[in-house]
Amino acid sequence: MASKIFLSFFLIFNLYIITTTLADDYKRHNYTIYLWKNGRIPFKLDEYLSHKYKDIILESMNNFHQYTCIRFIPYESKYHHHHHHHIYYYTNIIKGKKFSTKPGVDKENYVTTVTLNLDEENGYRQRLRAITHELAHVVGLFHEHQRPDRDHYIKSIQETCSCTFLVNNKDWNCNPYKNVQYYNDYQQQWITTIDDKNTSKWFDDYFDMKSITYYPDCFIKIDSIRDEPIFYYELSLYDIKKIKKLYNCKRMQRSMNNNNKKKFIDFGQSVSVNFV
Repeated sequence: MASKIFLSFFLIFNLYIITTTLADDYKRHNYTIYLWKNGRIPFKLDEYLSHKYKDIILESMNNFHQYTCIRFIPYESKYHHHHHHHIYYYTNIIKGKKFSTKPGVDKENYVTTVTLNLDEENGYRQRLRAITHELAHVVGLFHEHQRPDRDHYIKSIQETCSCTFLVNNKDWNCNPYKNVQYYNDYQQQWITTIDDKNTSKWFDDYFDMKSITYYPDCFIKIDSIRDEPIFYYELSLYDIKKIKKLYNCKRMQRSMNNNNKKKFIDFGQSVSVNFV
């Protein structure tokens, strides 16, 4: 009797492991990214980052303000109240032991958490790049090297790159997606589905090795000679173009100009920040 119970438990446990692994694999390679309402992203900044790195974080945010219709705005407690069953989402930027961000709105947890390990980055430009990389994920950009069609353009040199140091070596940030779906939750409509068949069209037949989301130390062009990686420290032209395309920035900008030119606040260095 005991052996049958043990066998049943063993089979159920293994089925759970297999099911969880398959579900995890599916999520890793089939991804839905939810966009922010009107491109407005409420954010909190923890006390440590606000004290030590506030200026450079705001500089990175203002790069998005300058070139796109995205606006990072200080979080207010009213955002967290539920009115008429509507949930407000926001971004929480915290100090951690790694760099990590889930692209777009985190609908499961209501909070998109940005983890920054800026103490480990040496130099202003390196820190600015790291922050802008993570904020690009907040906006909704995924890694350029995770495009479904990436194997047509680049090859992996992961043995010497940051991909090999990821938790459990699952290469979450390095393997290509099978498809990525963008969804505008507030307009209840799909923006696009990006897969191997239409990726090139969506990206204008261009692979952007200058993207702030690209890992230049992990990949090189197909048929190219391996050389020192070139890092870029700001949004690329195609990063900007992708953001404008996803958020329909021309339409949003016209609406902003017609209704209120100060609708989106460019707060520069004087923003007041709510501590977590």
